[in-house]
Amino acid sequence: MSVDEATPHLDEVGQFISLAAFTEWANLQADNAKLPDWGMIRRDLPHLIKPKPDQRRNRLFITHRWESPEHPDPSGWQLQALQELGTHYNYNDKSLCFWFDYMSLPQKPRIAVEKQIFARGLDKIRRTVAECENITLVSRYGSDHADDLHALMTRGWIVFELLIARNNLKLPLPLFEREPANRVQHGRYQQTSWDAVVADIATLVPFDRADLILAWFESRGISCTDGSDLKKLSKLLHQELTQKSGAKPTFKIRFGVEMHLTQDELNTLQILEASGLSGCYRDLYLRNRRPAEGRPITDPPVWIVTFVHRPPMPRLDEWIKCRPNELALRLISPESMHSPMYPGIEWQLSDQGRQIRATLPT
Repeated sequence: MSVDEATPHLDEVGQFISLAAFTEWANLQADNAKLPDWGMIRRDLPHLIKPKPDQRRNRLFITHRWESPEHPDPSGWQLQALQELGTHYNYNDKSLCFWFDYMSLPQKPRIAVEKQIFARGLDKIRRTVAECENITLVSRYGSDHADDLHALMTRGWIVFELLIARNNLKLPLPLFEREPANRVQHGRYQQTSWDAVVADIATLVPFDRADLILAWFESRGISCTDGSDLKKLSKLLHQELTQKSGAKPTFKIRFGVEMHLTQDELNTLQILEASGLSGCYRDLYLRNRRPAEGRPITDPPVWIVTFVHRPPMPRLDEWIKCRPNELALRLISPESMHSPMYPGIEWQLSDQGRQIRATLPT
């Protein structure tokens, strides 16, 4: 197979598929039809390929589990779910497209140019997930929906995609295999909260270092078919939480006292709403925030905030000297031994209370 460079709309992240065109194609297929792969689409179904939509609401990223090493959907249920999605919403907007790895990137065996396309797509995967709305296909593995979702969350790439989507304020729409009819509406019923599929990454993952995120993956039994992928995903998640974007603060940060900041000024610190942490300023913790009162409604909002120092994260399972006020400085609850400053971490005190260490819950 060769890449037909004349086929349009090969984006640097792979190719987007028109939901309307895909649904029309699927409606014409036999009951045992299989999803077409990247090569088949480029060769035989180029009309399914569309440019990446300009509007975010018109871009869907499909998170799904591969049901076998050879094909993601040997039973055909994922094809049916996408078909039902297009039919249910009656999408007439030709710009609404989706990204599905099997159809959007070259599959094995790959020639040299296809290897380059595949590598570029993976390099941009964090951005692709972040810039799309999310559709989560939940395969049947257990006795009920909860078991199915739990099994899904043991797969590294799936956890990565959902955490990135959640961090970028997306509300995933879960479509369950065990709902053969009315699947989309049932998925809507699951959207009772932002945490319906996965909790906010800022409340789950110890983000100080990529090796901490890797240990967090491993402690939860999360794995990838390619074992080396976990390290890649850990680095990408670390970048997601710690890379600075946008303008730098033009004010001096003061600790332990109230400061008045506009929303724009506060935004320069990139505070993670769910935790009060700032990935790009890791010694910073937003302890309190409240709106300033008595301002004209036409004026930009101003916040009264209090920042405290966040002591550095020690290495996992390494005992360090415990200062008399160690728990208070780290906001560690004596009852739970958890702290909002250190998501995903459990703290332990030595018997004499002279040492403390950070560990991952088992």
